[in-house]
Order: sequence, then structure tokens, then C-alpha cells
Amino acid sequence: MAFAALHADTPIRYIGYNPGVVSTGLPGHLPPPLRALTKAFFTLFATSVTKAVTPMARLLDEPPGDSFTAYRTTHRLPLRSGV
Repeated sequence: MAFAALHADTPIRYIGYNPGVVSTGLPGHLPPPLRALTKAFFTLFATSVTKAVTPMARLLDEPPGDSFTAYRTTHRLPLRSGV
């Protein structure tokens, strides 16, 4: 955030994007007990890679006008300075 504020005259826009839990190949690399638990968690809560990337691609294609923005999936997050 500080870099974007200090260099507000640049045409570069910074976007913080958190897609949440994304279903990846991570469980396959874990030890067996943790692998089963992680696979179950992913089954219940994770989103697909395609679904997670779609909002990010949209933000890259149509960047917000502000020098720095932050998103959790498709929801823009409020920014506070000095925190």
C-alpha cells in the first residue's frame, strides 16, 4: 500500500487478490493422515482453480482506477492506512 501511495503518479495499478481456499494438488504431497484430512476439507470448502482465477483475470483485464485495491474473491475490501 505504501508504494502505491508514494508513487501515485505511476500508471501501474496494484491489486491484492485472495481467492480463498482453492482445490489444488496439495493433498497429494502430504503425509497420509494429513492428506485425508486436507482432501476432506477441500471437498467441503475449496473452490475450483477455474472459479478462483476468473475474478482475477477480470481484474487484470479491467483494473480498478485506484492505485491499490484489495479483493477477497469478488468482494472489494476496504483499505485502512496506518494499521
